Amino acid sequence: MLIASIALQVSGATIKINEINYATSSDGTAMVMPNDFNEGGGGGIVIGLNNGYDGDVVIPETITYEGVTYTVTSAYDGTFANSTKMTSISLPSTLTSLGETPFTSCSKLTSITVDPSNPAYSSEDGVLFDKSKTNLISCPGAKTGMYTVPSSVKSIEPSAFYGCSRLTAISLPSGVNSIGAQAFRACISLTSVNLPGGLKTIHTGVFRGCSSLKSLTLPSTVTMIEPYAFYYCQNLQTMSLPSGVTYLGSYAFGSCVKLSSINFSEVLETIGERAFDNCIKLSRVTLPSTLSDLGTAAFRGCSILEKIEVGAGNTHFTVDDGVLYDIAKERLICCPCKKEGVLNVASSVKSIDNYACYLCRYLTSINLPLGLTSIGLSAISNCTGLTEIVLPNSVTYIDKNAFITCTNLRSVKSYAQNPPETNGSVFSSSAYSLPLYVPANSISSYNSIGDWKNFKTVEAIPESVSATSSLAYTYATTSISINLHNSQTNVQGYQLDLYLPSGFSLIDDNGAKVHEYSSRHAGEPTFSCSTTTEGGLRLTTTVADGKPVIGNDGDVLTLKLKVDEPVSAGTYTGSISSGYITYSDGSVFSLSGCTFDIEVAEGKLGDVDLDKSVSLVDVMMTVEHILGNDSNYLWQLGDINRDGSITIADVTAIVAIVLGQ
Repeated sequence: MLIASIALQVSGATIKINEINYATSSDGTAMVMPNDFNEGGGGGIVIGLNNGYDGDVVIPETITYEGVTYTVTSAYDGTFANSTKMTSISLPSTLTSLGETPFTSCSKLTSITVDPSNPAYSSEDGVLFDKSKTNLISCPGAKTGMYTVPSSVKSIEPSAFYGCSRLTAISLPSGVNSIGAQAFRACISLTSVNLPGGLKTIHTGVFRGCSSLKSLTLPSTVTMIEPYAFYYCQNLQTMSLPSGVTYLGSYAFGSCVKLSSINFSEVLETIGERAFDNCIKLSRVTLPSTLSDLGTAAFRGCSILEKIEVGAGNTHFTVDDGVLYDIAKERLICCPCKKEGVLNVASSVKSIDNYACYLCRYLTSINLPLGLTSIGLSAISNCTGLTEIVLPNSVTYIDKNAFITCTNLRSVKSYAQNPPETNGSVFSSSAYSLPLYVPANSISSYNSIGDWKNFKTVEAIPESVSATSSLAYTYATTSISINLHNSQTNVQGYQLDLYLPSGFSLIDDNGAKVHEYSSRHAGEPTFSCSTTTEGGLRLTTTVADGKPVIGNDGDVLTLKLKVDEPVSAGTYTGSISSGYITYSDGSVFSLSGCTFDIEVAEGKLGDVDLDKSVSLVDVMMTVEHILGNDSNYLWQLGDINRDGSITIADVTAIVAIVLGQ
């Protein structure tokens, strides 16, 4: 571990004697310093990168400088760390403070010797202990083979074996009840270590980088596994967590590239961020019912992960179509990398987590729902099977690298009228040569803001839904026809948002909005209408009687409207915003919006022949219309009760007008 440049204030001189650096103090003591420092202003010492001591180092009890003798009592934290050329060190009886992790990563250090009269430290077999040998402080980095820890030891101090790259096995006594952070880090030849019962915590980075460790049995007493505990244990193949483990920290098993299975305890509550990052042999995961906290990207880069399950009764997470969501399905948390084909994101999802679909190379399409507002960091990156990105109009924010390295993209479409906010580059550089399709009235905005302006070509989205303009009359009824376009024949249903001009409304017959649907499908699809938060009308058509809604492109949804007061003669514009088609295989295709005009002319209810009077001729024409024999009949003016249809009730009402009633 390299020592960053820091300043240490001392009252005396900074000197070098026999190639060892010291800082003297006015109290007659001296501190051993790193070998790379210089004096700063005001008597301070500026410590740079520690290049380490060389060869056999002997620390004396005293030093003399300018006629003054100083007792060597301490060493600055990390003074000897990373001394990769130091082969041995002898510590005097007077040196009673070495700081934390004093001999970390001294790869050629064969022995640490302590004067027997030292009151703070002792050594045995070249290993450094406290005086009573209850705490093992540091094992020299060049120690080889198997090492048996003395039976008196109760605690293995932090980084005690850090960088002991030649140790193959470590035997711990049963009395050890604490193993500090990074204790066995980078012991790259270590194949076995026995962990005594009584341990409650596997601390941060304890086995980090132990690349030869294939298996390990954790004591049943363990309840916590802290961050990076087994990070980069490249040969670790299986791990069964003790039944009492409640916490699993960030990166705990990150880059354990041979880990093929993991069994979680039934009391586990927390899995930290990227806990299984890049575990490329992990194929199945079952999260326990007790899990309440799952860190971001916990299974990032698990390239053959094909199934995630959640224990029955879990109140925080759920799985739908193999994809992990929060219990409300408002967050897409993780899509397994091996998921194939089309991913239909749940319709209730509002956000996609960081790395949620990272490395999902087998997906050919991702259908994002209306209502999605944010897409996280690298959320859909490295999805090399995708050919198109389609963003619904609800998206407002996209984080950095969201779609990076989607190398087979052929087009990008955004239905958002206002360009979503972007945090840095969202796509790979090659994607900016592709056409970006956006709403026609938003082209200039996309050309001038955020990451969108990097696209060389920005074009209008071809309309996928259209509506015909219509003629209406004051105080009468009318209709608009919506052409629902698609390229497949197995459509399950449609959804779109309709915004009528002020003064117009859908005819409502006891709560059922009046409509007609023409298609090659013989049955009438289910139709529903609800009010959106923006004041529009959300129209939905769905499958009827188990049959597809339509059979081919070009189906028409006809909606009947009322022209209300105070609408006067003139032209009025409505719009249909983005929606989507759902196909029977579950895939979704986004629709772009359109506008339509309603021209309102002066008219009089009952005057179906437009001769400016209501007469028996209008009564007869209405009857003929009901019988199906009408010609040039204006049904809008004949719908006296404005219920969207012509019936005997309307005939009776027209007769009443003729009779002056």
